[in-house]
Amino acid sequence: MAERRENVTVILLMGLPGSGKSTLARKLLQALDAMEGSLVQSDGVSEADPSKAMQGQKKVVYIEYDAIEESILQTTTFNNERKTDEEDYQFSISESQQRQAWNEARLIAVDRLREELDTAATWSNESSSFPKIILMDDNFHLRGMRKQIHRLLLHYKDTIVSIKFGILWLTCPLQVCLEYNRQRTARRVVPDHVIENMCRTLEPPTRAAWESSNFLEISSETPWEDVLNFVNQCPNIVDLPPEPDEEQQARDRQETLTNQIHNLDKLLRQWVGQTAEFDKRYAKTANGARKGILQRLKDGVVDGNNLDSLKDLFLELAIPLPSDSLELRIKIKNKLAAA
Repeated sequence: MAERRENVTVILLMGLPGSGKSTLARKLLQALDAMEGSLVQSDGVSEADPSKAMQGQKKVVYIEYDAIEESILQTTTFNNERKTDEEDYQFSISESQQRQAWNEARLIAVDRLREELDTAATWSNESSSFPKIILMDDNFHLRGMRKQIHRLLLHYKDTIVSIKFGILWLTCPLQVCLEYNRQRTARRVVPDHVIENMCRTLEPPTRAAWESSNFLEISSETPWEDVLNFVNQCPNIVDLPPEPDEEQQARDRQETLTNQIHNLDKLLRQWVGQTAEFDKRYAKTANGARKGILQRLKDGVVDGNNLDSLKDLFLELAIPLPSDSLELRIKIKNKLAAA
């Protein structure tokens, strides 16, 4: 069996509507298509037979979420009202239909990505395998959207020699995005309030370890060479940190609480004895205070690590005011402090 040589690079184009993602994608496709032996395919539709690929050939796949969504909406509009006029388009579909098309487009896009990865995994053992670059064009303004793709890629780490993952983040000012968006055709215009909400909720790829070293921030001043270099030299995918074991965490918390209750109970018993040494009349209430504090600790009402607060609470419960008990509280507290 031939040595596996297949590698896949997945690039997410991230940014607000109108930020220039599609324009950037076209430039990238033209630049990559100009490379010797490259094969460019749009929207993830595979037409080439990988077995016929020449050694050194590079395959480029472009998955555009908006194009998929528009195709779904066109079908919906045609079936419902047979409207084709550009100006009437936005009025011929309901909000629920738009939401359904948005959801379906994302499922289709991920399925197309999965198909390309399956193909890469299948041909990774063949001598004719060749590099593949997959461009995914969506807003990806929420970390969860990007993490969904990242998780999918991790499933293929053992079947593909090399998986590279990168994010091209277009940081265009909001007002510029709004203006460019208004210049789109009616089929592509996004309501201003939707873009403004995306801007408010956008989560930059700067915090999570799995993406913070795998992105390039692009502004109008970014040299084109930097973009091409990032795509061609994209870093390897970074593993996600292991998922926490919630059941084990619950067991650990319970064990910690049990130990804390045991240690605090021993200390409270000492306080009960010291209180009784001052005045046996308060032995019963002191023991009741002990039980009350332990119950509050179990309920999460008190902090078992704050001894000063626990002393005040103990004395408040053990020695009710008024009469001369305030002076007694002070005396006992000084005694407890030495415990």
